[in-house]
Amino acid sequence: MITAGAVEQWWGPGFDSALHRSNNARPLPSVMVSRNNAAAFETPWLSWLGPWTLTAGISQLEEDRAVANPLLWNFRSSIRPLRQLEIGFSWSTQFCGEGEECSWESALKSITGQRDCRGAGEAGCTNYGNQMAGYDIRFSDTWFNIPFGVYYEKTCEDAKGSAPWDIVDCGHFGGIDTRFNFDNAQYKLFFEYTDTMVACGEDDNAFNCMYEHSTYQSGSRYYGKTYGSTYESDATVYALGLIGQFKDSKGITSILRYAQLNKDGSSPGSVWVAQRPKEDLLMLELSYRMPIWKGMMSVGGTVSRSEFDTQESESDASLFGTYEYRF
Repeated sequence: MITAGAVEQWWGPGFDSALHRSNNARPLPSVMVSRNNAAAFETPWLSWLGPWTLTAGISQLEEDRAVANPLLWNFRSSIRPLRQLEIGFSWSTQFCGEGEECSWESALKSITGQRDCRGAGEAGCTNYGNQMAGYDIRFSDTWFNIPFGVYYEKTCEDAKGSAPWDIVDCGHFGGIDTRFNFDNAQYKLFFEYTDTMVACGEDDNAFNCMYEHSTYQSGSRYYGKTYGSTYESDATVYALGLIGQFKDSKGITSILRYAQLNKDGSSPGSVWVAQRPKEDLLMLELSYRMPIWKGMMSVGGTVSRSEFDTQESESDASLFGTYEYRF
């Protein structure tokens, strides 16, 4: 299956956010190739992988950034060797762009994860392009007739070797969920934890690492927003959510969040990255969705309280709405 356009992608088992690819930023204009059928291999050599998916392709980032118009290679795959177990693998690489080498050879080196050791000296080798890679695992079953799921995602900024498991400088994400029925409605209850407090280099207290890069100084962002975690880097977040599905395709979503944002109180020195204060945030989000005009409409809002170290506390509220029509 081939897709071309700004199509939303979500990589990972989470409901509130995801480390590598979420809907935090607007969808990237992309050309993607995906497997249209997740059926397992029939050959005995590979059938143990179970149902599997694969998506790969190229995205174009915007012009107004430190390196204008770079390309982004995307790869996502998952396998289900057991009925209860699903494992996903994610990888993306920024390469090319204005002022950067953009030959077929350099593009191939970036996409295949090769390392540049020319003149490295004591500094060591570096990866071609701005790479991120990771994996996620979800286990789901029933316990005393109660359905549950446990999931974990690890996404990393760098690698110390050519092997795919040599990833370092990693953010972490985990959660649990359960489902239940009540009064002819289905509900999903979940709790999630996000940790993007990542220190790169020799200093364990030097953060501002996740979603950043020394050459591509706009980082893993699209129009200023990370296409990974909603909460940016250097954050610790707890989210408790309830999703309800009623008859006639109506439903509700409610999420209570407590977030410690920019915990170290500093921001990257690049002018291409927003300078954010240290913030403790408590937020409640509510939304309602219903079919209307042969499509789906959602309306909702948030109320929040923010406490800062360098300025007065703030209370905020917002309203939002969407309408989606598929044909």
